Amino acid sequence: MFDHVILFGLKSLRRATSLYRYHFNQFRPHQGLANRVPHAIRTGKPAPEPVRGPIGTVHCEESLGGLLKSYRRAA
Repeated sequence: MFDHVILFGLKSLRRATSLYRYHFNQFRPHQGLANRVPHAIRTGKPAPEPVRGPIGTVHCEESLGGLLKSYRRAA
């Protein structure tokens, strides 16, 4: 991932790694964890119910200039 980022010193490297770590643990589902995020496992949140029927509108949230993306359904 960092081969697509231009970093300008230690401060920007720390910011990029912090954002990546946050995204990896809070938003990115892991197949080894039954497609759950590590934060949900640590806090004991139950797994979300599978979606049945139409999905509806999906929103994309980007960070690190569009390199990290997370998707969620609209309420």
